[in-house]
Amino acid sequence: MINGADTTHPTVTKNEPAGTYIPVSRRINVTFSEPMDQTSVESAFSISPVTKGTFSWNGNTMTYLPNSNLAFETTYTVNIGTGAVDIADNNIQAEHTWQFTTDVVPTSYNIIQNPGFESETYPWIFYSSGKGTFSIVSPGFDGSNSAKLALKKGGTNIQLYQTGVSLEPDTRYRLSFAAYSTTGHDMTVRLFKHVSPYTDYAPEFTANLGKNWQTFTTEFTTKGFTGTVNDGRLQFWFVPFAAGDTYFIDDIRLEIIT
Repeated sequence: MINGADTTHPTVTKNEPAGTYIPVSRRINVTFSEPMDQTSVESAFSISPVTKGTFSWNGNTMTYLPNSNLAFETTYTVNIGTGAVDIADNNIQAEHTWQFTTDVVPTSYNIIQNPGFESETYPWIFYSSGKGTFSIVSPGFDGSNSAKLALKKGGTNIQLYQTGVSLEPDTRYRLSFAAYSTTGHDMTVRLFKHVSPYTDYAPEFTANLGKNWQTFTTEFTTKGFTGTVNDGRLQFWFVPFAAGDTYFIDDIRLEIIT
């Protein structure tokens, strides 16, 4: 043994979530006792039922963000295998396994993923033909985070959107969200087919924003398609208001009215 070499085996000091009634949008965090070889930990990580996702790190804490919401009323088992090693190549001596159970199906189910930006930006996409930034700031209207759109330069196409929205034909929905603009300028919300011919699935809605948080709600019956579709785009549109505007959006909900 080299004198002074690190021979201490790492351990998991914290794992979350745990318990029951866990929100289906929850990310998974694992904290270790010392700096880890990140590639080895990611390879040693598994979750059952299998759920695809992405990894990120903050110090000794690894975060696993599922690509989509977890299933309701499901018990998940998370495992860190002994292939996980620290930066001195010491492995964890025993597998670390825990379970959690997701929340029950709500009476009214929000179709939108990451509606309060608690899981950072994914799967929201910001596009601008001008110049602007999309970031997550705290606090939010409801929860820790909200979306911030800082529009530095105008353009003909400036939008924040989410694709893959599932909709039922000829069905009554309620769309609600909280928002404001530092200038009080408005924004338009559309729900339409993500690809050509960009069929409108709902009437266009203009939110008359102020300079402080307000909630906005609109109800509509879907149109323009038959059978279930999974290609909806929910779009927040900022043209013609752009240069110098900063928008904040949070708590976006799209639900069937029962």
